[in-house]
Amino acid sequence: MTDQIRRHADKYAEAAILIEEHATESDKRFGLSIPITNLSVLAIELYLKSCSGDYDLFHAKSGQKLTNDQLDACKMVLGTTPAHIKHSSAPRGHKLTELWKHVPERQRRAISDYRSGIAEDLERLEGVFQQSRYFYEKANSKVMPSGLAFDLAQDLYKFFAKSTALNSSSK
Repeated sequence: MTDQIRRHADKYAEAAILIEEHATESDKRFGLSIPITNLSVLAIELYLKSCSGDYDLFHAKSGQKLTNDQLDACKMVLGTTPAHIKHSSAPRGHKLTELWKHVPERQRRAISDYRSGIAEDLERLEGVFQQSRYFYEKANSKVMPSGLAFDLAQDLYKFFAKSTALNSSSK
């Protein structure tokens, strides 16, 4: 799992929590449900990407892919590593069901055990990220599942916090 992607997901989930906690019901009905939904679905997307991606390192000047062995050798010989750039290998795009397919099976089972019905929830949320961002472009009668997005984002937030704590304590 790429911790940096997970930390970004946490921040989006936390922002959704802050808005949800401080908004009145009237605010949520008339406008704030869209940013809460957008933040929640983006958090979900990033949590899924954090499970299946890692970083590849590339030499900053040549663009050549670097291995950890090459970086270690440079550090040993030169006392420093060459300037390098990180690129995530996490799957691209916003299709939650496709991102779910890239999550390793063991992790999918663990998440499903924590939140039953997640695959179906992801199907129901398919396209909501785009819909919540571009709601003004065309009339759309589809109701955004704001509550589902928020609840799932919060469950993933708790799941990954718990998983991170368990991993930290086992080291």
